[in-house]
Amino acid sequence: MESSSDTSTSTANANANANANGMTKRSSSRNQNHGAGGINTASSKRRTNNANNRTASSASPRTTYKYGMFLLYVVVLLATLHRTITAWIPPVSPQAVQNKEQTQEEHEPKPVTIPPVSLDTQEEHEQKLVTTINGIEFVKDIDETGHFVRVLKHPLPVSALKLPTPIFLLSPSKSGTTTFHQYAQCGLGIGSSAHYRYPFKKRKKLQHVGRSMSYNLQDNRPLLQWNAEREAQGMRDNLEKRMAKKKIEEAREKKARAKIEAEGSTPDVLDHYQVFSDFDYRYGQNKKTTRLVSIVDMLDNIRTFYPNATIVYVKRDAHKWYHSAKNFGTFLQRLRETAEVSELVETLYEPVGRANFFADKEELWVGFYNRYTDLVRNFAAGHGDGTNYLEVPLDDDSIDTGLIMQQRLGIPKECWGHANMGALNGTQKGLKTKMGMPKTVPRHWTIETYK
Repeated sequence: MESSSDTSTSTANANANANANGMTKRSSSRNQNHGAGGINTASSKRRTNNANNRTASSASPRTTYKYGMFLLYVVVLLATLHRTITAWIPPVSPQAVQNKEQTQEEHEPKPVTIPPVSLDTQEEHEQKLVTTINGIEFVKDIDETGHFVRVLKHPLPVSALKLPTPIFLLSPSKSGTTTFHQYAQCGLGIGSSAHYRYPFKKRKKLQHVGRSMSYNLQDNRPLLQWNAEREAQGMRDNLEKRMAKKKIEEAREKKARAKIEAEGSTPDVLDHYQVFSDFDYRYGQNKKTTRLVSIVDMLDNIRTFYPNATIVYVKRDAHKWYHSAKNFGTFLQRLRETAEVSELVETLYEPVGRANFFADKEELWVGFYNRYTDLVRNFAAGHGDGTNYLEVPLDDDSIDTGLIMQQRLGIPKECWGHANMGALNGTQKGLKTKMGMPKTVPRHWTIETYK
């Protein structure tokens, strides 16, 4: 029994040992398998990298090959096109080249002498500018300020006027002042009427008529007299302003001052003109320093130094004047905002004062115009013997204003017209260009031109 038991026990132990050994072997085998798997993974990565390297190394030759084939294709294509085009163009023989050169020589333009323009040709050219109205010949020309105008082909001498000169038009702007100016120069010729600006003899720049007059007004001298010192001082002041703003180099200062003194001493008087209009003068740097020298401020000077002068007043309907002035830029605003005006001018803004004369206050401006008209009429009543005053309406269709002007002044009524309604030949009014006209501007005229 014991031996049997021992045998069983030993057998069981042997089996247990065998099982343990088997588990140990399997575990070792698994561990070995895991180690082999890691080695295999690393090998796989190395193989992949080697493949990528082989691919990258082989990509460059392949790309170069493609580019080379493309360039070869382009070259072949261009060569084919060249052969095709060459086949279309027939060859040029040397004889054809020689014939072409001879033909060019035969047709080469020869020098041509342009004959001088004959007198007949010039007369024909001038005749194209002539217009006949009611048997009176007019020519188209350009005035001193560069505007297209119509004038008599044979201007009248000053002695043909029925009223004495100088002639002062006292109407405010937008009351037919340009119309009257062009009427006067139409009859008397260009350079007879000074309207707003006139050309200096020594400079190309135009000068304000009212500026020259204001200098004499300050010194109680005749309005049309040359005031050399004032003119030179005005130019000096302008030079100082330019130098202060560094608009002129210091090296040029000496030369500029010498030029000013020369120009200031050269007479450039207004008294060779016969007619004057629109000579208000407003000056100053800004709204706080501006000053207006109005036409009515010059009435006493005219009475004192020009007792025999002719006074003309072209009267417009006050409401029409207001609408015209309102549409003329900032004209009404400038009249209201001028910093300094004379006491006489201030009376025109009664009863509310100048500060309340806004552009949209029609009735206030109508009153302004009517008071201005009364002021001129009162002056004319005490000027001379009263025969040298001429008042005409501008916009009364029942009255032939041109005929009245002809009867009183002596200039043909055909010269009277609406200056601001367009040019005589359809060209836009005020175009400052010579446009092939026969005469140049500005021109320097004297009273002797019209005697």
